[in-house]
Amino acid sequence: MKVYREISGNWDKNQVEILHRYNIDVEEGIDRFNIYDLNLYKELKPLLDKWEVFDDTLGTEFTKKEVLSAEYCVLDRWNLFGYPMPDNDNGYMELTYDTINMCNVCGIGNIQKDDFRVKRVPKYPFWGLGWIFDEFFVRTDIYEKIFKPLDIACRTVRKHYCPEYLCNYAKLSKSDSCRMSLSLVSVMSILLNSSVNGICSKSTRPMAWEKM
Repeated sequence: MKVYREISGNWDKNQVEILHRYNIDVEEGIDRFNIYDLNLYKELKPLLDKWEVFDDTLGTEFTKKEVLSAEYCVLDRWNLFGYPMPDNDNGYMELTYDTINMCNVCGIGNIQKDDFRVKRVPKYPFWGLGWIFDEFFVRTDIYEKIFKPLDIACRTVRKHYCPEYLCNYAKLSKSDSCRMSLSLVSVMSILLNSSVNGICSKSTRPMAWEKM
């Protein structure tokens, strides 16, 4: 197991040039990277504080052997890409969820009432959106091969400002029965198998493994 610190920011040209000197692969604009070396993080910390970037997220990476030998699996924030729409003033909340019973502090109690809307989709076959770390989106061919046989339902995904559906992607539905049927061996052994085209990108990773 490796522990890393995730660094996120809206990088300008000068910051990118400085980070490149530390062999950190980051692009201009909104981007993120992981630091595995504690000494490197300590060296960069004064700069990160000066730039006022977010560096409070700790994560873990596991080997395939560790993943497949674990008893339970928690999927958390895989391949974050974009945000739910509309993103002004959290407009997606009222559009996507029934919030009448939602806690205003922690957000528990909201129920999805409409499809998620996104501006665009990534190249990842399995991904998530910022702000909503418990929602997962998957390519429809992978849904049919992996998740549908496990009786995990899905919902359609829409394009923002457009009535059309994204026919190549679906959102996994959340329920107690889904979590019960999401077995580690049957799902993770396929997600970690390079025979599923594109699923094993270096940025696809489990963030935490624990008993549900």
